[in-house]
Amino acid sequence: MTNHARRDSIDGQPTENPSGPSSTLGSILATSALLLLSIALAWVLGIIGIFLAVTNCSAADCTGLTIGAGIATFGPASVVLISIVISIVRLVQRRRAFWVPIIGMVLAVLMTVLGGTVAFMTIG
Repeated sequence: MTNHARRDSIDGQPTENPSGPSSTLGSILATSALLLLSIALAWVLGIIGIFLAVTNCSAADCTGLTIGAGIATFGPASVVLISIVISIVRLVQRRRAFWVPIIGMVLAVLMTVLGGTVAFMTIG
């Protein structure tokens, strides 16, 4: 047993080092900045979704427009909320989480595109 292992343990038994990467201050700051950016992006994408909701529908049935506007309005916010929760859980577990908001932002944009596609398929 090495001196380092004796120094780190209370009962003289060697301690185990976690195999996963630990969360550092830089990772926490990067994750926080990316989460704030993703909240701003979700807000902007939600406003774009609201513009879809006020589009004039000349078809007899505007259900697709309503569904598409709902996806484009509330989809980005829900994706970003899920990415916030996952990021916080990963940070509490001392794991790197900076990549979670990046994926969340990409999925939020895709939700807006999906909502717009559903809405415009109904109109045209």
